[in-house]
Amino acid sequence: MAKLPKDHDEYLAALPDPQRKALQKLRATIRSAAPDAEECISYRLAAFRQDGMLVAYGATGKHCAFFPMNATSVAAHAAALAGWSTSKGTIRFQPETPLPAALVRRIVKERLAENAASRGATRDTGAVDAFLAELDHPLKAEFAVVRTQILAAAPGIEDGIKWNAPSFRTSDWFATLFLRATDRVQLILHFGAKAKDGTKCFVSIEDPEGMIEWLATDRAMVTVGTGKQLARRRKALQDLVRAWIAHLPPAKDGKA
Repeated sequence: MAKLPKDHDEYLAALPDPQRKALQKLRATIRSAAPDAEECISYRLAAFRQDGMLVAYGATGKHCAFFPMNATSVAAHAAALAGWSTSKGTIRFQPETPLPAALVRRIVKERLAENAASRGATRDTGAVDAFLAELDHPLKAEFAVVRTQILAAAPGIEDGIKWNAPSFRTSDWFATLFLRATDRVQLILHFGAKAKDGTKCFVSIEDPEGMIEWLATDRAMVTVGTGKQLARRRKALQDLVRAWIAHLPPAKDGKA
């Protein structure tokens, strides 16, 4: 396309019929997952933005492409994307073999949560970026993936450096990456420096992946794993995070 299209309709109108029809369906799927997102043209792609750039789609040659517009979604969904051609930030597909709508919606909703978390993040997030950039650790890349998964688990989750490690909070700190492990990603779920009045500790919790090891009545070690396990256990980890933070007491005067 020599001329920059002004909107999605113009972008799609210039494509061959098979690609246009496939991308029209992808556009509708994205819109169903992000009804409030604004359509725009970015880097000659048909894109969506909400709290920042969200996702995009496009066509090159005879194939179509979906762009999560981050560096982690493709890796996080590697197992589900095994039948498609991918690179770090691109998912390519043929018009006759579209991406599953459920997978597209899941990625879009995760990106919405990422953007919302980024918008509401405190200055501590920059400290985590700097910490990870300087960290000399064999699981450095895996930490970044798990960090993104936790931040996307629920609105309002923020991160910062606490106890000399990347940690996560809502009304109080509730999780900290366990940096001493070098062969698999682990984190500690807790209720801050000490349990607060009104905090409920788990007697039992659904753990289909067998990730939890209880250290005390209010503290647990979660083994997320490494490699392909990170993608496979994403939902299980996010379910654990959502269940855990539901037991955090509300802050009395802002965040603790």
